[in-house]
Amino acid sequence: MKTGKQIADSINFSGAIDYIRASEKIIITTHINPDGDAIGSSMALYYALKNMGKEVDVIINESVCPETYKFLPQSQKIKQYNANIHNAKIYSADVIMIVDCGKLSRIKNMEDVVRQSPARKILIDHHINSEIFADYTLLDASAIATGEILFALFEQANINITKEIADALYCSIYSDSGGFRFPKTSPRTHCIIASLLESGVNPDEIYDKIYNQNSLAKMHIRGMAMASMETFLDGKLTFIFVRKEMFQSTNCTNEDTEELSQVALSVKGTTVAIMIREYEESTELRISLRSKGDVNVQQIALKFGGGGHLNAAGCRLQNMNIEEAKQLLIEEIKVVLSNL
Repeated sequence: MKTGKQIADSINFSGAIDYIRASEKIIITTHINPDGDAIGSSMALYYALKNMGKEVDVIINESVCPETYKFLPQSQKIKQYNANIHNAKIYSADVIMIVDCGKLSRIKNMEDVVRQSPARKILIDHHINSEIFADYTLLDASAIATGEILFALFEQANINITKEIADALYCSIYSDSGGFRFPKTSPRTHCIIASLLESGVNPDEIYDKIYNQNSLAKMHIRGMAMASMETFLDGKLTFIFVRKEMFQSTNCTNEDTEELSQVALSVKGTTVAIMIREYEESTELRISLRSKGDVNVQQIALKFGGGGHLNAAGCRLQNMNIEEAKQLLIEEIKVVLSNL
């Protein structure tokens, strides 16, 4: 069985493949605050293109590779965007590949230079309502992760799936599927994973590196945040808060608090969980939303300039405190729940 066939039936890969083959200099980028799908997809693409003899740069606004995914070989090649260093590369590239990024505004400070670059743009994404801005759009909203689409691309291009590529694709699909438990996990997903296992992926080893390498400080801040949880709307909505003083007392980073919204969603009776994080250096609040079933939290994230999926989305709120954000979001969730 050709595991990427269903995706290949819905996407015309040929033009993008031809242009990749004819190109020498390629830039890969993804959204800010990259998750496992963004990093896994970027690195799988990096390995494949390097194996084709291309000159490849992976550049992300605001961050380098999160600590969790630094076990992927050559993850140090992911560079934090610096206009003085990288604009020339972006302008001189033959191709810019944007992965796992439904709207180009989510690459933040890189947006203008990417739009203005004469390079051909290739978008590889699985988000609903993705912005159509690229010369080639490889989009399948039925895919659980961008990694599924990349797998199909590699099949179509006859690119050998090395263990490095397989590990990166596994990270992509495993993380965005919530360990193969989210609704869009499909028979196709498991067929792709079976093929990746045949390429040498060790699931236990990758799980251990992603989830079982926590510092004591990280466990402390997670405990503080869990103690802060509050429920509203008859228990259907649970908030979890990460405040400035929690970061200060534990010396933790933003990365140490990822996935706490999923912890809040595990509270019995909860349909929607929201994590609100504040930062010492700004008035910005980072909002992470999770939901169950048909509860669409993506529409709330989009309203405030963010994005994501039906059941997992995020955004940022400016110039308000946690209490103000909480009240605003309670009203938004009321509307969403009332429309079900």
